[in-house]
Amino acid sequence: MKKRFALLIALCMLLALLPVPASAANVIDAGTCGEHAEWIITDDGVMTISGTGVVTAPELPEEMLAELSDIHTLVIREGIHTIAENAFSNRGGARYSFRSIVLPNSLKIIGIDAFMQETQLTEIRFGTGLETIESSAFYGCSALQDLTLPNSLKLIGSGAFYGCSALETLVIPGSVRQIGTSAFSRCTGLKSAILEDGVELLDDYVFGGCSALERVILPDTVRSRFMGTFSGCTALKSVRIPVQTSVIEVDAFLNCRSLEYVILPDAVRWINCGAFANTRNLTDLYYAGTVDQLRRMRIDEISNEQLEYVAVHLIPCMPDPVFGFYDLPEPDSWAYPGIAFCLENGLMNGMGDGYFQPSGTTTRAQLVTILWRMMGEPEASDHAPFTDLTQDWYAKAVAWAAENEITNGTSKTTFSPDAPVTREQMVTIFYRMCRDYLEFDVSLSAALDSFPDSASVSPWAQDAMQWAVAVKLISGVGDGNGHAALQPQSSATRAQIATVMWNFFSAFSDT
Repeated sequence: MKKRFALLIALCMLLALLPVPASAANVIDAGTCGEHAEWIITDDGVMTISGTGVVTAPELPEEMLAELSDIHTLVIREGIHTIAENAFSNRGGARYSFRSIVLPNSLKIIGIDAFMQETQLTEIRFGTGLETIESSAFYGCSALQDLTLPNSLKLIGSGAFYGCSALETLVIPGSVRQIGTSAFSRCTGLKSAILEDGVELLDDYVFGGCSALERVILPDTVRSRFMGTFSGCTALKSVRIPVQTSVIEVDAFLNCRSLEYVILPDAVRWINCGAFANTRNLTDLYYAGTVDQLRRMRIDEISNEQLEYVAVHLIPCMPDPVFGFYDLPEPDSWAYPGIAFCLENGLMNGMGDGYFQPSGTTTRAQLVTILWRMMGEPEASDHAPFTDLTQDWYAKAVAWAAENEITNGTSKTTFSPDAPVTREQMVTIFYRMCRDYLEFDVSLSAALDSFPDSASVSPWAQDAMQWAVAVKLISGVGDGNGHAALQPQSSATRAQIATVMWNFFSAFSDT
């Protein structure tokens, strides 16, 4: 029985459905925490807050203050929409030791200093309705490791996560309209920060002092003057500045000692003093403007001495912010999700010189290599019997595909690795892989008569094409007027192959 590539995913889904055994807990104290909110503490170390409206600082009896170190979890129930300023702050008074916080979908606002210096806190489970995290809300939560921000979030206030030094990865959803000054400053363990498309205003010093930050992705929706944004990011090697940027302000890259190159849009008109102070390893600037635009750019000489020694390269346009290719389609196009999926999972690579070539032809060798990578690069028991395999990068993939009869050669001794793969060949290869290698059920079938060129499908590809349409592996190539054709003998483009890979994963990941 051959291994199925989605076995782990299916197992995880099964485990998620198993019931969690219930346990009884006794209430050891209770009180109020707002006009319409109440708290209880149970002997299992959980503080639960229920009610409606605003949660304020709990009114705790004197004898309870000494026991707060035993309260490891805070659960706020549905109905609460605001956590007030200083509600659970450890700046003074009560000393909470929450390690986990569970918040409701009804919660919209987390107030100023609400959980300040909760130094034991490792996990926050946000609800789906949160819109605002105000200034210093989680300031100094130095043990926080897991931060999954909801897609409802609009504002991250100044210093909101300042000093969260255990945080390693950060993804900011595209719903966020503003990230306040020093919001993530001194997150010294942060290695990767990804701002999704849609994030707008980036205030000053947002990542100041993030000394472990190696990778940052800034979409073109971002607006910022970049004052101190990356100051003290000593591990940062490269940055792509968004297209709306017109000025690089003071301290933008101060002490970025590992910085090697920066990509600038043609909108940049002014680089202020100290923007590139102490960037001793900076060697290259890539500029998406013309020579005349470059000459008109004002550069303050004070503490920007390194710019005198860098090589400036004119580039044809701004590369994609995530994957760095010049020619990727827009994120809202039909082709982008599939290409992103293949690039993120290492199934496809670029074609050199910064281009992905989404409209380029896919070869037979490329297709079987993509499938081989998806299967985990399995070893074939012997070399392929073809004499025209001249490149090492596809030899193992072709041997695997041939051994498992996923694809045949073009003769007994040739594979024609550089020949274009047609759309009907593509679906036939997928069909054979599912039927014979993965042992999936391929009995689903759809009529092809809704496609104007259905009669042109080769007899040997009929079953595969009907199956591919039935499972939505392909849906036809549109003509721009709402009509789609199969185009079975047309060469499959790289964007089409990537989309089929994404459709395949979506259809069979839980099989």
